[in-house]
Amino acid sequence: MSIREKSSGAARYGNFVNYYQFNKPEERAKLLPNSTVFRCWINKKRIVALDIGCNTGELTTCLYKYLTSDQETDVHILGVDLDSELIQRAQHSNSFPNAVCYMCLDVMNEKCQPLLLDYLKKFQQAHFDITFCFSVTMWVHLNHGDVGLKTFLETTCRCTDFLLLEAQTWKCYRNASRRMKREGKEAFQTFDSLSMNRNVVENICSYIEGKCKMEVFHCFGETAWNRKVTLYKKTGLLSEDKRN
Repeated sequence: MSIREKSSGAARYGNFVNYYQFNKPEERAKLLPNSTVFRCWINKKRIVALDIGCNTGELTTCLYKYLTSDQETDVHILGVDLDSELIQRAQHSNSFPNAVCYMCLDVMNEKCQPLLLDYLKKFQQAHFDITFCFSVTMWVHLNHGDVGLKTFLETTCRCTDFLLLEAQTWKCYRNASRRMKREGKEAFQTFDSLSMNRNVVENICSYIEGKCKMEVFHCFGETAWNRKVTLYKKTGLLSEDKRN
C-alpha cells in the first residue's frame, strides 16, 4: 500500500500515514489522571509497556513522557505496527532510543508472540506491566472477523497486567466500510457477518471480563471522537502490592 493510498482515508488496516495530524496524541493523554496516580496503580519502579498499533510513534512518545514525568520511574515501551513504512518513520524520529523501541509486527501473526516474549526476557519478565491499545480493535475485527477479535483480546490480555483500551464504536465501522466503497477498494469481507456489532464496545468489555480474566479498573471518559478509554487489570492482581 502506497503512502498516497494510506493518506486517502481508506487505509485497510488503519495505517494512516498522517494519523496524528487529525487525532492528536495529547487529546488522549489529557483524559488520563495525574501521572503519579497512574504509576501508583501499576506500582512498579520499572514499567515495561507495549503499544499496539503505534503508527509513527507520536502517541508512544507522549505516553513515555507521561509515565516518566517523575524522573524516577524506569520505563521501557515497545511500539509495534504492521506497516513497515510507519515503523521506519517512528524509528527515525525516536527521541528516546534507549527506552522506546519500535518493531514492525503484525499482532495477528503467530510469529509475533515469540518476538514479544524475547523483548520481555531482556527485563526478566514474562508479561507486560501495561499494554496500550488505542483504536485498534475495529481494524482487527474488520479484517479477521469475530473469531480474530476474540483471539486478539485473549492473547493481548494474557500477556499483560493492565490494558488501556480505546475501542471504536459501530459508527466507526460503518464509516470505514463506506470509505472503502467510495474509493472503489475491496470491501471488508467480514463486515456483514459480524455478530459483535451494534454494541461492539460493550461486547468487547463483556468478553474481556468474561473470557480474558481481566476486570474494569477505571473508566476515563470519552475522547473528542466519542470513544471510551478504559483501564482493565488482571483479575486477582492487587495493584497496591509491590511486584518488583
